[in-house]
Formats: sequence, structure tokens, C-alpha cells
Amino acid sequence: MNPDQFVPGFSLIVAFIVISLAGMLAIRKQLGLTWLKQHQEVVGHMLAVSGTLYAVILGLLVVDAMQTFQNSRNLVDTEANALADIYLLAEELPKEPAKRIHTLCKSYAEEVIEHEWPMMAAGHVDRAARQLVIKLVREVDHFQPKTENEKGIHPMLIQKVFDLRDNRRARATVAENGIPIAEWVVLVIGALITMIFSYFFAPESRRTHAVITFMVSLMIALNLYLLILFGSPFAGDMVVKPVSFRTNLELFSHLEGTSPPD
Repeated sequence: MNPDQFVPGFSLIVAFIVISLAGMLAIRKQLGLTWLKQHQEVVGHMLAVSGTLYAVILGLLVVDAMQTFQNSRNLVDTEANALADIYLLAEELPKEPAKRIHTLCKSYAEEVIEHEWPMMAAGHVDRAARQLVIKLVREVDHFQPKTENEKGIHPMLIQKVFDLRDNRRARATVAENGIPIAEWVVLVIGALITMIFSYFFAPESRRTHAVITFMVSLMIALNLYLLILFGSPFAGDMVVKPVSFRTNLELFSHLEGTSPPD
């Protein structure tokens, strides 16, 4: 993993902290230490309520984003496993339908890796890859088993192609739908309110006040960054990669006796 890919995220964290500290110094200078002390008890009760509520909302969203990221990994692995199973099961079919299914499996893996994965970073999916899945479903569905072995293989093939289609559809849904704008609006407004409340805890030492503001802003910024990292599994600094599909191509090439593509 390249550390440079996290530079934009850490830059946002630093910017959030700097803005928070600048706001604290401006409020302290504008309102004065005496005025802040007169109101810090009332503000403290308000912060206890709003801060707790914001922490709960933020924590739940971060946990949900992490689960979405892990689920996306599982979806990709399950989809790739179904593709590999289709390829292997098709080896038990007659030569011509087996060749057509193998070609579709290999084309799908290549299309997903080379074209669809970059498109998902922008929240889109590849129509060509979708058409390959449809062709694969039709190819398996239209096959007419004749021998007892083919009659036993065919239901498993049908199940696997539908597993492939269903997991692809779930992956596409995650890629096309990130974190809603409404959630970001609530989180940003909540962060601003929490930071402003923290300005009213006004110790005599400006350095102490700066340290308190720094810690509060750092915790909020880190959690927001986690939400950015995990909220969009196929875009951003940390993404789910098509490793399973690359493994499939290596498997297909090995079975065909050819070298895998670069």
C-alpha cells in the first residue's frame, strides 16, 4: 500500500485542526476570557447533550461504513469464486458449449479488471461487463444436458451463474451509491457545533485551551476520515481491489496452458 495515497486525507485532517484552532483563538480574543468563563457552565451541559448525540451518530456511521467495506470484499470474493466454479464445471460439458462458457468467463474477468474497476471509482459500472453476464446466463440456461453427468452438472452451473449475477448486482449497488449527501450535511454541522461548544471551556492558559481544542478536533477529524475511507469501498484512498479476479485469470490461463496477461 502506497503511503502517498493517504496524503489528501491527512491534509484534510490537518486543515480541520488548523481551522478549529484558529476559531478557538478568534473566539477567545473576541469575547474575552471573563465572558467565556461566565457561560462555560451552561455551555458544558449543552455540550454533554449535543456532544454525546453527535458521538453516537458518528460512531454508528463509521461502524456501518466499515461493515460495508468488509461486505464489499466478501461480495467481490464470492462473485469471483462463482466465476471460477462456472469455468471448472463447464469442463465437464461437450467441447463447443464448454469453449463458449470458458471464453465468456475469461472475457468477463478481463472486462471487470481493465474497465469496470476504474469506472467504479467514479460511481459507475460497465455495461459491457453486464452484457457478458447476461450472455453467460443465457449460454448456461439454453444448454440441453443429454448424459447423466451433464444432467448432474447443469443445475450446479445454473446456480453458479445466478450467484455470479446476484453478487455482481450487489457490488454495482454499493459502487453506485455512496454516503448520502444528507448524512454529510448532518455530520459537518454537528462537527461545527461540537467544536464551537468546546471553545467555551476557557482555562487561564491559552496553551491548555489550544491542547483541548486540538484533541477534540483531532478525534472528530479522524472519525470523519474513517468514514471517508470505508464509506466508498471502490473509490478513495483505500479501495477493494479485484485480486480475486486476477487470481481467476491466472487459473484460467493455467488450465488453458497459456501464460496469464500482464
